[in-house]
Amino acid sequence: RLWQPAGKAAATLDGSAQPVTAVGMQAAGRTIVSADAAGKVRVWNPVAGPALSELGAHAGAVTGVAWHPSLPQFATSGADGLVKIWQLPVVPAKALPVHAQEAQEVAVSSDGKFVVSAAEDASVRVIDPATAKVTLELKGQTGAVRSLMLSADNAQILTASADGSLRIWKSADGTDLGTVTGTEVP
Repeated sequence: RLWQPAGKAAATLDGSAQPVTAVGMQAAGRTIVSADAAGKVRVWNPVAGPALSELGAHAGAVTGVAWHPSLPQFATSGADGLVKIWQLPVVPAKALPVHAQEAQEVAVSSDGKFVVSAAEDASVRVIDPATAKVTLELKGQTGAVRSLMLSADNAQILTASADGSLRIWKSADGTDLGTVTGTEVP
């Protein structure tokens, strides 16, 4: 469902028989992407109704969606270990086999110059979306990385691991800036 600020449902976007596992909205709010447990991604105009596109995105659940801040482009992560970068109007995605196990989360930097993904195998990788190459691997997590985010200035990456730790990394070179332990991440 798409909600208005006052808490009233503005629209219901129906289309998946499977549980919806990730969503993302383009900054201008004109396009929404939803993803499901069957590996499908749907692109929506929240006003128009039916999905504009339905894509067989991943072999297994889609685990994350992140929009480029200014371009009609988004990234998805999946249980198949892939990160995919999609362009609108829809053209075949760049598939990036960056993880050996399930990719848990994906984020796009606010300047759109890099993508960060995290996985079940405790790997965190920084990817150049223009070349589709891994440019940096953040090492030190000991449990599956369940969540990540970037600081507003893109200088730092925060990761949350199933081992109960939060880590802050320098995005330019992967320096571990500190760890907080004792948290619980399901």
